[in-house]
Amino acid sequence: MAKSLKAWITILLLVASGTLYAQQQVTGTISDENNDPIPFTNVLIKGTQQGTTSDVNGKYSILAEEEQVLVFSYIGYSTVEVPVGKQSIINVQLKAEIGSLQEVVVIGYGEVKKQDLTGSVAVLDTEELTRFPVANLGSAMQGRLSGVQVVNASEPGANPQILVRGFGTIFGDPNPLVVIDGLQTGVGALANIDPNSIESLQVLKDASAAAIYGSRAANGVIIITTKKGREDSFEVNYSSEIGVQMAANRFDLMNTEEYADYTSKLYVNSSTGLVQRRPPAWTQNPDVLAVSTDWQNEIFSPALMQNHNLNFSGGGKGSTYYMGFGYLNQQGVVPQTGFERYNFQINSQIKRNKFTAGQSLNLFYRDKPQSELTGNASRIYEVAPQIPVSDPDNLNGLGAPLPSRTGGNNMANPLAFQFRETETKTYGVLGNVYAEYEFVKGLSLRSDLNIDLSSVSFQRLRTPVDQSQAAITRNDTEILLRNFTNTQLNSETILRYNRMISDHSFNIMVGYTSIHTITKGVIASADNLEPGTRVPQTGLNQLGSAEYREERLLSQLARVNYNYQSRYLFTASIRRDGSSNFGKNHRWGIFPSFSAGWQLGDEAFMAPLDWLSTLKIRAGYGELGRTLGSFIATMNSDIRYPWPTGMFNGTAPLTVPNEDLRWETVKQYNLGIDMGFFDEKLRVNVDLYSRQSEDMIIRIPVPQYTGIIDQPWFNFGSMVNKGIEVELSYNHQASKNFNQQFKFNITLNRNELLELDNTQDTLVANGTLTTIGQPVAVHYGWLTNGINPQNGSMRFRDLDGDGLITGNDRVVLGSPHPDAFFGFTWSANIRNFDVSLFLQGVLGNQIMNESLQQLGSTHRDRNRLRSVLDNAWDRENNPEGTWPIISLRDENNNDRISERYIENGDYIRVRNAQVGYVLPDGLFKGAVKRVRLYASVINLLTITGYSGLDPDLNNNGDVFSLGRDTFRYPPMRSYNFGVQASF
Repeated sequence: MAKSLKAWITILLLVASGTLYAQQQVTGTISDENNDPIPFTNVLIKGTQQGTTSDVNGKYSILAEEEQVLVFSYIGYSTVEVPVGKQSIINVQLKAEIGSLQEVVVIGYGEVKKQDLTGSVAVLDTEELTRFPVANLGSAMQGRLSGVQVVNASEPGANPQILVRGFGTIFGDPNPLVVIDGLQTGVGALANIDPNSIESLQVLKDASAAAIYGSRAANGVIIITTKKGREDSFEVNYSSEIGVQMAANRFDLMNTEEYADYTSKLYVNSSTGLVQRRPPAWTQNPDVLAVSTDWQNEIFSPALMQNHNLNFSGGGKGSTYYMGFGYLNQQGVVPQTGFERYNFQINSQIKRNKFTAGQSLNLFYRDKPQSELTGNASRIYEVAPQIPVSDPDNLNGLGAPLPSRTGGNNMANPLAFQFRETETKTYGVLGNVYAEYEFVKGLSLRSDLNIDLSSVSFQRLRTPVDQSQAAITRNDTEILLRNFTNTQLNSETILRYNRMISDHSFNIMVGYTSIHTITKGVIASADNLEPGTRVPQTGLNQLGSAEYREERLLSQLARVNYNYQSRYLFTASIRRDGSSNFGKNHRWGIFPSFSAGWQLGDEAFMAPLDWLSTLKIRAGYGELGRTLGSFIATMNSDIRYPWPTGMFNGTAPLTVPNEDLRWETVKQYNLGIDMGFFDEKLRVNVDLYSRQSEDMIIRIPVPQYTGIIDQPWFNFGSMVNKGIEVELSYNHQASKNFNQQFKFNITLNRNELLELDNTQDTLVANGTLTTIGQPVAVHYGWLTNGINPQNGSMRFRDLDGDGLITGNDRVVLGSPHPDAFFGFTWSANIRNFDVSLFLQGVLGNQIMNESLQQLGSTHRDRNRLRSVLDNAWDRENNPEGTWPIISLRDENNNDRISERYIENGDYIRVRNAQVGYVLPDGLFKGAVKRVRLYASVINLLTITGYSGLDPDLNNNGDVFSLGRDTFRYPPMRSYNFGVQASF
């Protein structure tokens, strides 16, 4: 028995000693592709929960057996597995994944790795910008980023509207702040930049991310960084694109025969027992009826677009440079419209020991001709179709609306407006100069000086147009000249300190900034000019005025970023702003924020979930401020008073002062979760937010007898936007010669007015209602109840039961705010071919179709939609008609705002479809690195139930025009061909 027990003990000792002998100490260093160490990397023995992490220098140590496998993983890098074998030293280099969280995100006055981000920041793939030829950079952002709603303007050179997390104000500009290489400016600057010169574009969406910009960031922040060169390199890039644009949609209008039928009914049906009316004679004239002009065909013509860019970049030891030239010329489908831009960008940087200096400079010139037809496009659609395009008997050779030909429709030949000129030319500079000195490792001081200088020259010349008895009534020449210069100087001094102590990382920043803005300009106008001159002094009724405005903003700011092992993250910032727009009682505002993040996926207990590569939870709160208007009283000297001997210039109060005007405050909460699956092939980001505006700066009406022209500014009311944002991306590498990528984002937002002011709880303006408990500026009007079979008038519902149809019978007809907006991108590479498809859309909003309200009206002598004849009530021929009777008489006000003109604005649009081909390397020798040819279609297809020209409506920042379609510039579809080459 003893011998047996002794034998078993011997066996166990031998096994144990063998096991111990098999284990060995494995050490090594983990680095990235640049041989920089990666701290806190997970090192796990495959199939077990045994593991360790690397230290701040990327070094690790672990006990492992020969037959085991070590798994090295870190967020944003491909996982690496290495068999141990007999190795005692295993050094590993991790490769960054596509779309890696290791990429640097610009957050304002600094940068942070995406994995360490605690706020809500949307990052745009700049490669997508160069694949989308548009005149304005803001338009290229549409549908690309969650939480960022872009509403386009079809007219070349027009600024899109950009809303970050909803419409956050009732009065004033709802667009975000734009920061270009540190220069703080507005969205108008997006039209001055060549997209080819952009290195990165981020949008700071929540207050915890944007609060470092304080009072200017209440509507979010777009941060743009232009390209820089690389040391020890030289590269030349050239791109060229040419395209043709065409009107993508048109109204179905009456031809001459149908318009004659409509006009006959218009007059006959307006007869009364005492007055019998007959159709105009032209409706029976064969010569007149023989002409049928499609004015949309005559006005809308194919238009060319060309876009060229050439840039050089490179550098030597301690220095880099980038130089780019850009030219864009986009003609419009409407005569005398278009946009032309020249760009010159030069960036440079030099570094010597602890001193760094550099600059970025963008010089631009843009020219934007306009047509009076775009300001009142009804001139295109309502003009009589029986007017001939040309008439050699007229001075200008154009057909005219003679009474014998058109009766009461005296609208002028739309082509006559080409003899009038409206043009805006802008010269400008966007520049930044900086210097930075590092006192000791991690401690540096940087000073920046930025300038935003633009000179705008506007000219409108209206020359006399002889159309015999046309509706262009002025028979003299008038001119209006405006010249404005805007100068903004920004200075910033920032002290930074970065330090890592063991597993703790600190990034501390304090700074002081100053922004000084001066706007000055002159306006001159006159009429009855001497023929052939453009000098106001030669004319009559001369008017002139001048404008000068100066604003200052001083700020102190501080921010702390802290993380422990890149696992537990915390950010806090505070900014104190002082604005000259406020009186001394409320000049300063303090705007704090904080946010935290937890890399839950890095915890040891998550290690068995090898399919989950990232799991981070973020939360934050912050406050932002907003200024609008001024507490200062202003006067208007451009007032004309009648006097028995003529008109005289005078002065009147423009507004009144308000010493108690104070900051509007935006409080925002954010909760987010970032997830990555299967080594970051699939990524999901979700954010929930609440954004509440308090002490809103709004205008309060004053009695007219005061003589005040503009309503003064006061602090009243509050409003909230709540929503959820979702982003998904998936990268699929099927083989060496085939990969594809999917991206999808969707945002759901709800707007609600919480309080208006202390004197009223509703505001009715421009057919909208703003009231507590509803979104701002909802559509407001009457409900109909069919056609009155006695007289063909529209019946409106008497909701208050008083027997009358009054303003008290109006109800909310719909909301112009979308419930959701989204974007979807699919791209693939198949050997040398690449293909991409980009869809964008909006859901859940209603549009007030004022185009239908006007073109569908049945009581005016104007051309109309063809459907009017089919739908209009007629006692004998169409007693089941659903539109009012065709008649010049309309005592019932049939065209008032009602649900008849409210339509769903849902749409899905194929914004861009593109196919490219990279020429084989074997075709080139020497300097040519890459040549890509491509073809694309912009606005290929729109799926919508909306009957207007385009459901994508830009209201130019006016909330009371939100979702109102008033004869917009026609949407354009373009076919483009281009080449991109690198040398």
